[in-house]
Amino acid sequence: MLLAEAFRTAIQQKGLTPPSVIHADGKIRRFASNGEPEDDAGWYTFFEDGVPAGAFGCWRTGVKYKWSSKSDAQMTDAERQQYRRRLETVKHQREHEEQRRHAEAAIRARAIWDQCQPSGSEHPYLQAKQARPHALRVDANNCLVIPITVNQVLSSLQFIAIDGTKKFLPGGEVKGGTFTLGESGLGHPILLCEGFATGASLHEATGLPVIVAFNAGNLLTVAHCLRRDHPTATILVCGDHDESGVGQEKAAEAAHAIGTRWVIPPDVAMDWNDVHVRDGLGAVEAEILDALKESYAMESATEKASPDRTSGVSGSHLEDWPELLPVKADLLPVEPLSLAMIPHAFRDWISDVAGRMQCPPDFVATGMLVMAGSIIGAGCAVRPKQHDDWAVVPNLWGAVVGRPSMLKTPALGEALRPMESLESAAKQTYDVAIKDHLAEFEAHKAKREALQGEMRQVAKGKTSAKGTAVCSMDSLKYDYAQLEEPKPPVWRRYKTHDATIEKMAELQADNPRGVMLFRDELIGLFSTWDKDGHESDRAFYLEAWNGVRPYTSDRIGRGTLYVENLCLSLFGGIQPTKLIGYLHAAMRGRNNDGLVQRLQLLVYPDEMKHWVLTDTPVNTGAKQQAYRVIERLATMDFRQHGAFAEESQRIPYYRFDPAAQTVFYRWLEELETKLRQDTDEPVLLEHLGKYRSLMPAMALIFHLIGIADGRPSSQISEADAMQAAAWCDYLESHARRIYGLVTNVTAQAARRLAGKIEQGCLGSPFTVRDIYRKEWSLLDDRDVIENACEELVSLGWIRGTVTPPAFGQRGKTEYTISPKVVRRG
Repeated sequence: MLLAEAFRTAIQQKGLTPPSVIHADGKIRRFASNGEPEDDAGWYTFFEDGVPAGAFGCWRTGVKYKWSSKSDAQMTDAERQQYRRRLETVKHQREHEEQRRHAEAAIRARAIWDQCQPSGSEHPYLQAKQARPHALRVDANNCLVIPITVNQVLSSLQFIAIDGTKKFLPGGEVKGGTFTLGESGLGHPILLCEGFATGASLHEATGLPVIVAFNAGNLLTVAHCLRRDHPTATILVCGDHDESGVGQEKAAEAAHAIGTRWVIPPDVAMDWNDVHVRDGLGAVEAEILDALKESYAMESATEKASPDRTSGVSGSHLEDWPELLPVKADLLPVEPLSLAMIPHAFRDWISDVAGRMQCPPDFVATGMLVMAGSIIGAGCAVRPKQHDDWAVVPNLWGAVVGRPSMLKTPALGEALRPMESLESAAKQTYDVAIKDHLAEFEAHKAKREALQGEMRQVAKGKTSAKGTAVCSMDSLKYDYAQLEEPKPPVWRRYKTHDATIEKMAELQADNPRGVMLFRDELIGLFSTWDKDGHESDRAFYLEAWNGVRPYTSDRIGRGTLYVENLCLSLFGGIQPTKLIGYLHAAMRGRNNDGLVQRLQLLVYPDEMKHWVLTDTPVNTGAKQQAYRVIERLATMDFRQHGAFAEESQRIPYYRFDPAAQTVFYRWLEELETKLRQDTDEPVLLEHLGKYRSLMPAMALIFHLIGIADGRPSSQISEADAMQAAAWCDYLESHARRIYGLVTNVTAQAARRLAGKIEQGCLGSPFTVRDIYRKEWSLLDDRDVIENACEELVSLGWIRGTVTPPAFGQRGKTEYTISPKVVRRG
């Protein structure tokens, strides 16, 4: 208790309001660091065994501190190692918790932002600051709401009350977060400042793009991001002239870090909005333009001081070539998967699996959704519109994209383990039933043979051994006709790894809810369908995606097979390099029949930056809960849980309740508007078009998981609809990343060409024709190859020389490889 109290005192001495009770369990625990009841930005962890120690901090302010009952000098080597291991564990726990908080806040931010209304210039704060609204919004409390984006993804919000009080969304990520006024990247200088009002004054005075960093402590992080994204742009840091000196210090730090200038207002205790309000926009413009002139002069002097290493040089010596610039094909940012997006019944299970495997939770969660949708299958549908009979069954196609080392296979195996448990139980039931069936069949066979024997006796006119008359032929024929061959038991199947379309149709006939086809590497399966002679395979699976259509197959050998519902779910993994080649071919018109676009649950999460050795027990309670829910979904009679049933329709269905119906209509209107804008690649719009059925299908899945977990029967709720809409936003960001791999094909092709050069696959010099003849993926189109070569020229990897024309032919471009390229071939 004394040590816990000492730890509590240490928290208080750092200016934080400590928790009333300290728990010594080594877990990350939250507390109200500012003493407000609704606050939970403070965190601590405390160990009482070994060397009593702990750590604490505040997510809101970013401060963090370590505490130990012993100094480093007082510890033994063993104690010191244990202490450092614990600090490393705490660091990763804190980072994981922080990521989770950020992800949950991002979802709340999107929901709040969508509910806000556009702000007018009459807002009291804008009036006081003489600022225009600049696309801000207002919430129900008449607070201005400013979106904060990190890597172009909405991550948090800032609220400004009428009296100017500012507050960030609890848990939201602010570090690296920005708000942009104007358009950057158009060759103009970029201004970087702290607050919105300051940014508004700077933009309105100069017309230049302005990046708002929200506080002085964030200037450095944002400055680095700006320099990364705009390596040649003129950036001017416009700091505040604080009495404390913090504004000047942070502005100078950010400017020096990226090699640029900084400027502050001439008077103390003023920012650039204060200058605007006091002296007018003209005064702001004059100060900023003077600072930019000095910045241009500084840049010009720097360029003159740098010797031109290649001017007047025609050789290929090492010193004649510029330094190689990296060949980048940066991935577009994606929304992180928040645990709040996962149904409660699976949340702890997925978190446990992802934590023990050190893999993105996206892998396990996506597999869970496809598995649940497959088990429900054609057993139930949703009618998304209030009166229309358009029906959607929740069989889904999905895939996870990641390098071979990202543990896709074991993660997907764990995600589908509940389904494998169902398959194992079904196989045991089938094995018992088939033994009974064989016995019944033999009894049936004996009866049939006995009757056949008696019929032969009557046909020969014979009597029984006792001399009595045998039964009449009519009586025997009647008994024979009444014999019914016992039907074999049905082996309930849930998934398969490989099947011909004929066998798949048989599986579908025996399992009217449908089955899942799982493949560890889906591109291999797709490539098989592309081969000559497999056109019918591809057409079969494309039709099975719909999930509600009957299917009839007529073969001479097999006869006629009728499938009431052709309903297939598809799931597996994909390597990025293989996906790029396949998508590139599809976008150029080859096999672009919508196959890849049907992979509605297609995710490509960021790789985990840190690996931590974990050896923790399985969360048995969470695992059992998930398995129970899956078992209930597999046996559930949906009619007994609120599903509508019509005599003319074989599939029962749910509808949205009134609040959820409003959510769906609003979401659908936004989607249809997006699909009609000519700003995205057609292949991406085709993918997003499949979301029309995805959103209601996922809402149905969430609804039925809730019922299977004990929720009262009802129609689909607003919460389920909003959760499905959040998943669609999340999946859209992943779709944009994935299709961005090929829409920016020049960068991808340049990176692939650079790799071939490093591997020694090309001699020097080489031509476009030399590359074209290799038939490498992504480098099988002359225009793409030429653009990739020009990209490598600009990065210093190669130089192009046009040879003189000869024998009536025009000259060709030969490319020489830089001697600075380290070639491994």
